[in-house]
Amino acid sequence: MRLKIKKIFTCLLMCPLYLTSCNNNNDYFSHIKKIVFDNFNTPSIRLADCSSVEEAQNKLCESLSSNEKKINEILFDYFNFLCINKFTLDVSSYSYQITPEGESIYSLFNSNSCNISAQYEIDFLNSKVTNNFFVIKHFQAWITVIFTKNVITDDFNLVQGNFIQFVYDAANIGVEISIIENDHQFWSNFNYVFIENPTNENYTECFGIIKGEIGTKELPLISIDHINWNSNNPHGIFYSSKI
Repeated sequence: MRLKIKKIFTCLLMCPLYLTSCNNNNDYFSHIKKIVFDNFNTPSIRLADCSSVEEAQNKLCESLSSNEKKINEILFDYFNFLCINKFTLDVSSYSYQITPEGESIYSLFNSNSCNISAQYEIDFLNSKVTNNFFVIKHFQAWITVIFTKNVITDDFNLVQGNFIQFVYDAANIGVEISIIENDHQFWSNFNYVFIENPTNENYTECFGIIKGEIGTKELPLISIDHINWNSNNPHGIFYSSKI
């Protein structure tokens, strides 16, 4: 799935930890933590009782009847990677492992091995879901993980002070809501597509960036548009299992 999203201005990419000096971002992360961690393995709305794709589709769209519920779904879709064990970024022929085997950013956070800060802003074109579709007018978010302890295994080495930061900056995103039926089970699927062709030369096709330093390796600026999360885990960035 390839997205065509407005790119962050180059000046914002020069500082690897921009915005992390804000003192009021704990509430943002607390909400992300509640949405992602509480729902990752415990769906809050079940489609299992539905008897058809149409029924599941209607139930799913009804569950997004308010902007607050839309925001919660988007936060889950964009940040559920925090719960992936052996979290790995795959970029073309390169692979960047962020956490060791059997560990996620969430488990390392629980063991006080890292600090996390975040902030987000989401605006919608309108509040209605029409024909299984709604539009995000503006979405800007960042989340920064700074490791506070050494995490040493036989084949992996995280060093105190290592960090990884995800920065999203997108506008005019169409969200297509659909249902996937697999072996008589229904799963929600959210397809995020760029709906406006940028003309300003300062923009290119990009969803956001990842910057980090893991072990002794400094990660290059990675376009989120060109990476995949760990393919061994069914929870992808654009696929929600919580409904």
